[in-house]
Amino acid sequence: MKLFKVSLFFALLIALCLPAVAQTQLLVDVPFNFVAGGKSLPAGEYRVSRAFLWGDDGWRIHGTKGSAAMITNGVQSRGKAHRPSMVFVHTSDGYSLAQIWTSEHEGHELQLRPSVKTIILTEEKKSIKSPQYVEIASK
Repeated sequence: MKLFKVSLFFALLIALCLPAVAQTQLLVDVPFNFVAGGKSLPAGEYRVSRAFLWGDDGWRIHGTKGSAAMITNGVQSRGKAHRPSMVFVHTSDGYSLAQIWTSEHEGHELQLRPSVKTIILTEEKKSIKSPQYVEIASK
């Protein structure tokens, strides 16, 4: 009888946890090459999911052409509602994954390494373009 109760408890626990895990997976078709978790990945279809069953800090991105793991920080957007999506930063160096939005107001921001560059301004080049953000919705 005790074994039955323990088995029932674990079955209910798994039944409650599986929908939460399934909701945190995104399927995104990225039309350009990009960097995620320090790895260069080619354009293609990618599945984004939690790296661990418990906790939102670790995420992984996996596609037929490559995969990467990354550490994130939780972010909230009270003013703007997001679709489940991935947000990329586009600079002169290319595209880098910056955020993963799993719900309208809660997402995950990658811990990006700052790039240090020395820029010398000349008469022809007096302004520096700021990075642009590109958001791609989940399928």
